[in-house]
Amino acid sequence: PITLRGCKAVIFAASATAGWRLPFFDNSDTPPHVDFEGAVAAASAAVAEGVPRFILLSSLAVTRPSDAMHVARNTTMGRIMDWKLLGEQGVQKVYEAVSKSATRDVSVTIVRPGVLTDDSPAGPRGLLVDTGDTLSG
Repeated sequence: PITLRGCKAVIFAASATAGWRLPFFDNSDTPPHVDFEGAVAAASAAVAEGVPRFILLSSLAVTRPSDAMHVARNTTMGRIMDWKLLGEQGVQKVYEAVSKSATRDVSVTIVRPGVLTDDSPAGPRGLLVDTGDTLSG
């Protein structure tokens, strides 16, 4: 088993690679299993090992169900945006429970990037930083 003991932070950057599958196929790479259960399990493991900071890569527009990107991704990827939001909420609950019951400082940071690609790096094109889920692009 992988141990997180002594780590200062965990970055959870996994995401589903399949939208859905028929029940008799392996569903381990679908949104409910990766973007929700996987994120919450990783946060729980981090808390159990005393990791004070958890960083979750989610998605732009995850809280805006009428946004075109949200609709398109939800439609083609098995409600992935809904599962990402549930994953965010689950991770926050895990760390909130610890922060209320422990004397140690813990925190969760949720990063909601726009489009990520496998293209060759082209250098910085700009970075927009904001709180909440208000940016588009």
